[in-house]
Amino acid sequence: MPKPRWRLVIALVILLATISANSAAPEQTKAFKGFEVIPLRNGPNEIDINGDGLKDLIFIAWRENYNAHGFDIITFYLQVKSDHDIQPKEEWYLVPFFDEGGVPDKTSLKTEMGADCILSDIRVIRPVSPKKGPVTIVVGIRDLGESYADEASIKFLVYELRYTKEGIPGKPPYYFQQSKTIPGQEKYCDINNAFQRELGLGWYRTDRKKE
Repeated sequence: MPKPRWRLVIALVILLATISANSAAPEQTKAFKGFEVIPLRNGPNEIDINGDGLKDLIFIAWRENYNAHGFDIITFYLQVKSDHDIQPKEEWYLVPFFDEGGVPDKTSLKTEMGADCILSDIRVIRPVSPKKGPVTIVVGIRDLGESYADEASIKFLVYELRYTKEGIPGKPPYYFQQSKTIPGQEKYCDINNAFQRELGLGWYRTDRKKE
């Protein structure tokens, strides 16, 4: 005996809704297809930030609070061959961060921890090919919500390395410029779950297991 048409309609609606829900997250991952996550650890990390072949420095230092809310401070330093003197030498530059409007924002990045979940973290990524390109920084931020244990809205801030030769007063030669904001499609407790599900960017710390 054939099934009533209304049952077939309901089944079709459920199927379409399931397909739509499951395909939402993979759409976000296309933004960084072809990128790899650079492993980092506490302390100095010798990473070529701008792709010039010199080993630059990403330094991660832990701020201990003796509670659940300690955090990492992450700074970026670029090693540059200087030709200002008769004898060329290598100098180190701090690489600060500018917001989307081109306004100086901060000189370092900061994670945000909770007893249950991590609210803010980063990924340093680079195209798989060519590997000599500059890195891109992605900062994931989760709203606080009612508490640290909540599932709340998230967003990703994307920063790209910029270089200026003009010598503009107040502007450094190297800096990370925020190029876009990617809103999250779902709510999360831990921002690192959002990195994986929304952007396809996995865990990055070699000295710390993902909770």
